[in-house]
Amino acid sequence: MHETLLLDKPVVYGSDGFDYAFIALVTLHALAGGGAVVAGVVALAAKKGRRVHLAWGKAFVRLMVATALSGIVVDVTRLTFFFTENHTQYAGSATPSSIPARIGFLVAAVCILYLARVARDPRDRRPRPSWERALPWAVVASALLGAGVVIARFNPWTGALWMIATFAGAAIATGRMAPGVAQHRFAMLFLAAFSWWGAFQGFGPALGRLLGDVESSTAPYTGHLPGGFSFAFFGFLVVWAPAFLAAAVMHVRFARRRLAT
Repeated sequence: MHETLLLDKPVVYGSDGFDYAFIALVTLHALAGGGAVVAGVVALAAKKGRRVHLAWGKAFVRLMVATALSGIVVDVTRLTFFFTENHTQYAGSATPSSIPARIGFLVAAVCILYLARVARDPRDRRPRPSWERALPWAVVASALLGAGVVIARFNPWTGALWMIATFAGAAIATGRMAPGVAQHRFAMLFLAAFSWWGAFQGFGPALGRLLGDVESSTAPYTGHLPGGFSFAFFGFLVVWAPAFLAAAVMHVRFARRRLAT
């Protein structure tokens, strides 16, 4: 059995070729996400409107789109091919992600693609097509669908609902904004916040495993089954919220700075 790099989650797709192809896709996903964090930080640190800010901001958006698209393929693959083999707890391997988590990431990826469009250069005054006004509500519809599936079929207390609700809120907020600097700022900072959280939840456990923190439990995998309330539901929020609170503070400060000039 093969495993993903660093996180050591099982990879079983019928042959070495398919296994390595999936591992390559996950690696691409991780590299795009890590690159987005770096590009986003550089863009935020640069003076707004200058060449460095614009160039790194575009790179950040493109990397976030690459992260979202590769993430969609990863999650759809995990949910449709060799499901049982890839959702089993093996000794020495990490626990596979729960199904609610995968649904949450799919909703997040859809919203990222929408926010990437909203986050384009606010100086672009070209008329926007009328169908674009429907995009935020399409994202909200996907969030409601995802939340409904998690609540009705799986365990809503895994933390995925925090993710789904936050992205639905971002879609509603940007959908109510007129195209311009404020909408651009909100979308970019929201994407940046998610990239910070994503780097923490992705590379943090990987670092722990490199330092010798290896799961040894062989308890049955239950991430595809209904479940009751757990305080881990609020534990997820403790890790999830700080990045978005930091982005909200930055949004207010940038808005005040703009008004002062």
